[in-house]
Amino acid sequence: MADLEDQVTISVVDGIMPKNIATIDENGLIGNAVSKEQQQKDIAELKGDVQDMIVSNFKGNITPTDPTPTEDGTYKPSVSSEDDKPTDPSSTADWGKIYPNAGNLRAKTGYDTMFYKKGSIWTRTEVKMPVASPTGSVVKDDPHSVSGGVVYSSLENLKSGQQNIAFSTTTNYIAKTSMVGQVPSLTSSTNWLLSDLIDVVSTDTILRKGSAVSSSSAAAEIYCFDVDGKYLGYYNQNSTSYLVKVSDLFPGTRKIRTNSASSYSGEFSISKTGFIATEAVRNLEKITELNKLVISDDAFTNAISGYLSSTGGLVLGSTSWKLTPPTPVTKDQKILYTGITSSAAYPIWGYDSKLNPVVSLSAQGNFTDKEITVPAGVDFVIAAARNSAGDVQRLTSTHFDQSRVDINAIAKTFVNDSFFPSKTWAKAGEAISLNLNGFVNKHPKDYSRDTFFNSPNGNEDFIRIIPTADVQIPVRQRQPNGVYVILGYVNIKVGINANSPSSALYFMHFGDSTVKGTVNSGIEGAIVNELSRRLTGVGYNLTPATAPAALALTNINFIGTIGDQVIKHEGRGGWSFSDYLNLASKSGATNAFWNTGISGAVKFDLGYYLTQNNFTGVNSTASNLIILCQLGWNDVFTYTPAQIEAFARQWLDLIKAQKSGVRVKLISMQLPPIDIYKDYGTSTRQQSYMSTMQRVMTIARIYEKIASESGYSSWVEHISYMGTFFPDNAYPTTDLTVNKRDSVTKKVYTDDVHPIAAGYAQMADTLFYNILYNYCQ
Repeated sequence: MADLEDQVTISVVDGIMPKNIATIDENGLIGNAVSKEQQQKDIAELKGDVQDMIVSNFKGNITPTDPTPTEDGTYKPSVSSEDDKPTDPSSTADWGKIYPNAGNLRAKTGYDTMFYKKGSIWTRTEVKMPVASPTGSVVKDDPHSVSGGVVYSSLENLKSGQQNIAFSTTTNYIAKTSMVGQVPSLTSSTNWLLSDLIDVVSTDTILRKGSAVSSSSAAAEIYCFDVDGKYLGYYNQNSTSYLVKVSDLFPGTRKIRTNSASSYSGEFSISKTGFIATEAVRNLEKITELNKLVISDDAFTNAISGYLSSTGGLVLGSTSWKLTPPTPVTKDQKILYTGITSSAAYPIWGYDSKLNPVVSLSAQGNFTDKEITVPAGVDFVIAAARNSAGDVQRLTSTHFDQSRVDINAIAKTFVNDSFFPSKTWAKAGEAISLNLNGFVNKHPKDYSRDTFFNSPNGNEDFIRIIPTADVQIPVRQRQPNGVYVILGYVNIKVGINANSPSSALYFMHFGDSTVKGTVNSGIEGAIVNELSRRLTGVGYNLTPATAPAALALTNINFIGTIGDQVIKHEGRGGWSFSDYLNLASKSGATNAFWNTGISGAVKFDLGYYLTQNNFTGVNSTASNLIILCQLGWNDVFTYTPAQIEAFARQWLDLIKAQKSGVRVKLISMQLPPIDIYKDYGTSTRQQSYMSTMQRVMTIARIYEKIASESGYSSWVEHISYMGTFFPDNAYPTTDLTVNKRDSVTKKVYTDDVHPIAAGYAQMADTLFYNILYNYCQ
């Protein structure tokens, strides 16, 4: 059809806008929504205001015993508690740690609390906080992953608090003295309620509620088990409610059980604390921003034993000092340090990105919230402080720029089970070798951790040196993020001279079947006879083809009642501390220290032993007697670490009371071999290398701890065999045909406790170096 000449075209437009259409400010017109640019500007301004307020008004941390502050401003309480917490959750009664120096305000456990002083008026703000996972991280390049860190409970879609664990109970308890390494039996008793097994991981924090269990009870509050349900030990606080980290329980704990008296009227429960982040993608940026604004956690919360040397080196193992983990920092950041140091220990050092020492950030002294500005070139700080009763240690910062930290890399770091004794000994001019596996509990076949002696002639297995003076050898490890960390130092004390003592000394080798020495060597007192040969020329040469020449020192004597060799000993197979304290005889061996004339169950009497055996050279206080105490193998498979430590202390205190001048060397066990193929018969003790090493390190830590304490350090010393022992050619072996279809054999070890003569000789060398250094200079 043809167009009409006067045609009019009409366009119809719907002028009613849908309700879900948003408009922004544009071209002078006012919209109904905030643009992205406006939102970012508002957030930036708010962030700056909040940050300025925190930095300018923050006056430091405060404890309940500090002097009353005089300056107006914000103070962060360092101590919180559940004091006076009402059982009724709807109660409005206040609770928490009282601060008499801050207007009697209270600080509650589980809350982020700040006190604010204005003139004579004190006010408080508090926000309920989620509990952070100790190993949590925000993975930098993965927006779908977020865990741990410090976050505010006000962030949407974050759920925090306690996860109650449902469990059933039976009327039983587990004897806390149950055999370690075995599945324990249950003892029926209507006096107790026992939970079933509860799965845990090392990063869990457990809240246990139930009746307090006395330390004298046969039961315990928490029992610890490995992944197979085998008993590791118990934990007790004699308390009705407390938090404990699984990482502070026994290594390898993967299951727990808890006991409570059936008559207890209070709550009986176990809960895990932590937080769950949902919709992590939306909250990742908010978490990162807020972390920049909060006052950092106290770095001493995760401290280890040790101190900082004058060169920034880490001297690990001393329980008299606390040492923080490396704390990331930025240039011009303000950090606050509280602590006490000495002339030998430095308070705080700065390190570069590879943890190489850069600069000392403070001289020694006694400081409370000393402000330190981080200089250029420092990426991490490590602080140390004295750990005496009443001391306060604190390292915090008022601003932490998280963008400087490679969070993903920090999350990928190794957790190491390592032990560095305070001293190892050597003889000047004589080669000594150190075994890396004696300091770091990793499988000898595991080279994935790139751990090595960081010194000339050192590698990932061992180091061999010929020292001429005291030397400190670091053990370093490369982390997956490329950062090298020092795990610890081997401190070698070198005996320069070889002189006879000025007056007569008497040594007694005391202990178990490794002291007796006949298993796998056939030599009674194998170690002490080789030790005596090296020192005096009198004894038994265990390895004639390779033995170092003997010295001819005088005034060195050995006493004992057992053995057919010229040098006697006091080694009894199968014996432990408890056996010597409580038994007159065992397994056909009599207790030479057993005095029936003493009243009471414990009849161990050192004076009686010396008199009965006519050891008249030992003086009345035994100040010229050194006992080489070598026990542990029978203890560690029978008792918990707490029991072993208690028995050791009981024995030490007893002999000290009997002979005030006596000196003791607590000698911890040697390394086991790998590829153990030992027939234990019907026993369930069969162990892997790693589980045995865990026990060996446990004994070493107990002895080191005792020897470092002020009541013992002047007369007790710990000697560790681990770092100077090489098990490869030290134990009996057999060639085993692995596959019946071929004749290829594999060398396996038929014993993991008793060495052959060459192994006993290594142990004698370790004792020789100690005696030479301490008594023959």
